[in-house]
Amino acid sequence: MIAREYKFICASSLWQSLVLRRLVFFSTLLLINQYAVANPGQADNPHYNKIGFFDMHVCNWPGQPLFFLSLFSTTHFDQINKIEVFDNNKLLLGQLDLAKYRIVMLKNPKREKRVFIKHLAIPNTSGNGWYSTKVFLKDGHLLTAKDFVIIYKMKQATGMRPYPNAMLNNIPETLSLHPVPGAKYYQIFINDLWSGNNLYSSDLLTTPSLKLPKNLLKHEGSYCWRINARDTNEDVLLGDFNHGSLTKCFEFDIN
Repeated sequence: MIAREYKFICASSLWQSLVLRRLVFFSTLLLINQYAVANPGQADNPHYNKIGFFDMHVCNWPGQPLFFLSLFSTTHFDQINKIEVFDNNKLLLGQLDLAKYRIVMLKNPKREKRVFIKHLAIPNTSGNGWYSTKVFLKDGHLLTAKDFVIIYKMKQATGMRPYPNAMLNNIPETLSLHPVPGAKYYQIFINDLWSGNNLYSSDLLTTPSLKLPKNLLKHEGSYCWRINARDTNEDVLLGDFNHGSLTKCFEFDIN
């Protein structure tokens, strides 16, 4: 039995390559799960240092090659002089722009958190492993943090209902799509094409469908919607996930 299985695998180099890739992928997932169980608290979480949180995402967006989205969030932004990001081979991938950030207002106590975000190219030499950041403070101190990254291309959503460019006679009650392999969460964004404004952003969804709020869409309206899929979620505001994909905006009209 073992000999037959061995001969079957060795008969095709392509099949052997696929098997090895899967073994590496699932072994890495097991390593991450074991680390999470052993280190449940923030104090032992390698993403955190004394002033903030570091994370790396692997993103598949329309019209772009696969890229890293790197972020560092902190309420101590006024202490930072420079933030550098390194891959698993300690290659410098880039530097976060301190002039570009999103603001998150925290409560208890009320204070501002800034999330510095940058898209970074994925070098051919980069692979699965620990990615890191160096946070240089104005007082001369250096802080580090790290994130385990698996380079994987999550597919973009398909099977949208309504169909792209659909002309509907009735206002739909739901928007739906086929499940994305590897995705556990979805977020749906709806734009009003007449005004050009973002009309609605859903919470994170655990199923690939959205029940539309009443009176959100109107007759004689033109809309488009896009879907962000992700593999995990630990902090909605920080977008704490490893793999994600985003579709283009799919249009539909309502008579």
